[in-house]
Amino acid sequence: PALPLLYELSAARVEVTPDSGPKTLVMTGRRADGLVLEQTYRFYPDRYRIDVETRTVNRGEAPVEGAVSARMRNLPPPDQKSYYGFVGVALLLNGELEEIKPKKMRDEEKRLSGNIAWMAYEDDYFMASVLPSTPNQGRFRGRTLPSGVLEADYLAPPVRLGPREQVSADFSLYLGPRDVEILNAVGNDLDEAVNFGWTDIIAKPLLHALRFFNGYVHNYGFAILILTVLIKILFWPLTHKSYKSMKEMQ
Repeated sequence: PALPLLYELSAARVEVTPDSGPKTLVMTGRRADGLVLEQTYRFYPDRYRIDVETRTVNRGEAPVEGAVSARMRNLPPPDQKSYYGFVGVALLLNGELEEIKPKKMRDEEKRLSGNIAWMAYEDDYFMASVLPSTPNQGRFRGRTLPSGVLEADYLAPPVRLGPREQVSADFSLYLGPRDVEILNAVGNDLDEAVNFGWTDIIAKPLLHALRFFNGYVHNYGFAILILTVLIKILFWPLTHKSYKSMKEMQ
């Protein structure tokens, strides 16, 4: 059985305001066998990201083995199909997007392994994600608890600590909108979570172009109009040729 662990906090309260800059909260846990676990959370006033630094120190006399892990739990979504985007658990595994629908996790436990850049729970507009600071070989496990809550685990490669040895592992947590530009700034190819299916190769460039024009006119209505006119101009030779061919056939 797991040894009981209580954490001490560096502060009873952390408040982040637009003028405060980043703030940190340190949680320190000490096990009876001499293992010390330290987690430092860094909160930002202008970002949806939370940085997490973990440090594990073996101050005991015997070696210990284990692995750093991260866990997400989410209430199950409604059964009706979403018309706006994927809803469920997703991860970027070996450079490929894996989307696991809640129904599959109800039927059986899902296990995957490989180079994991991030794992996330997504709904129509928002997502919660865990990102290792450096994508590495790890394991993923997804399942549905008896309560109906979806649970997803990320496990880093196992390590062995001898007496007086320590190991560190850093993560980022993203809790925010499924916005391509914001996700791209977070890193680890988190923007791959926005997937337009077979139209992805066309939709994403158009989305970036729309945002580009909106940055100048500050009005999405005018930005859409400009983008529409630009597309008409680009495809005018093809449209004109098709129209001319139809006239000749008549």
